[in-house]
Amino acid sequence: RDEVTTPRGGGRVLKVVGMRARIEHDTGDINWVETKDVELHRGGGGGGASLVPLAAAATVADAISTTDAAANAVAASASQMSLGHEVSSLHGTSDQHQALLACPACGFRTLADEAYGSFDICKVCSWEDDQIQLSNHAAGGCANSESLIEAQRNALAMHPLSEASAKGYERDPAWRPLNASEIAAAEADHSTRTLSHAGLVDPAWE
Repeated sequence: RDEVTTPRGGGRVLKVVGMRARIEHDTGDINWVETKDVELHRGGGGGGASLVPLAAAATVADAISTTDAAANAVAASASQMSLGHEVSSLHGTSDQHQALLACPACGFRTLADEAYGSFDICKVCSWEDDQIQLSNHAAGGCANSESLIEAQRNALAMHPLSEASAKGYERDPAWRPLNASEIAAAEADHSTRTLSHAGLVDPAWE
């Protein structure tokens, strides 16, 4: 795994582990390629380094002080993260969120295409965007092994409607799960063992 190491006085070293980055040695600029988990290492003057979990320090600056420009850039990026969890800034601004489509299963804006049926996979609940299943709510075994009815139940068990965001993604306030009459109609259609409806790209909440 890639490491970014920035030395400083007193034998202390800050390592950002599991993050891919390129440091421009002439300018000290850091170009991030991909962000993953962050760990903080601090070495003593006698050699060797001890691992200090990022969660143990209020900020990176509390654990290690530095005047080096490159190290400051690393610390600023690392301080935005908790262990293994993504933050909203990694997924774009609120305006960019508005351009994303709500996942049919969980309602969070995670699908990047302009219309449904892209087979994009939700970053929150892992639903694959299948327009056949979007119009045949009780159908499983298509892009997703579970039906949309089952996927919504599972997603709402993990992320109730009261949750406005999850994993750095906003929930579309216009989204709603299927109601009882829609579920009953879908299950009645499915009992015929046929797909009664063509694929759907414009669901009710759009």
